[in-house]
Amino acid sequence: MMEGRTTNRFNMQYDNIVFNAIYLSLQQEIKGITANAIIINNMKASTNNQTIPINLPTAGLIVIKDNKLLLAFSKNKKAWYLPGGKVDAGETSIQSLQREIREELNIELKTELLTFYCHIKAAAYGEPDNVIMTQDCFLYELHEQIEASNEIEAVAYFSYKNYLQEAAVVGGVVEVFENLIRDCILQ
Repeated sequence: MMEGRTTNRFNMQYDNIVFNAIYLSLQQEIKGITANAIIINNMKASTNNQTIPINLPTAGLIVIKDNKLLLAFSKNKKAWYLPGGKVDAGETSIQSLQREIREELNIELKTELLTFYCHIKAAAYGEPDNVIMTQDCFLYELHEQIEASNEIEAVAYFSYKNYLQEAAVVGGVVEVFENLIRDCILQ
């Protein structure tokens, strides 16, 4: 009889050890799955031949002068786009826009002169096909002098017609032009 109790006690201890080992193994597996999900979310991933979309939040500046839209030519992407850029973790769209405009055009934006205009969603130019750019666009009445930084090759004002004749046409910029024309801000 004593033998049975010892065996049972031993079996219970053994079962607890096995249970704890399985439990710890599952925890590690779950952590690994979570870590992999984060990695996959931040890069191009395919499942069953379908690409997982990746959201790229950005903020863009809309400046109108003489019925034309201000655009900046990126040395890296070789295209004209709205001044602005990616929203970093912990930033609001306005904070991001202020930082990006300071970096690109050496201008300190006055927040009281920024007016939210629209939110657009388009394929992110120069990125993999699954990267979708979402952009909060703000109207701004520019009085400051523009001094393009090293990453900006040029700045210029474009009519919609002239922009469409460029070698590289960015979908998000086209959407902004179309919104501005629809709302009679541009003709």
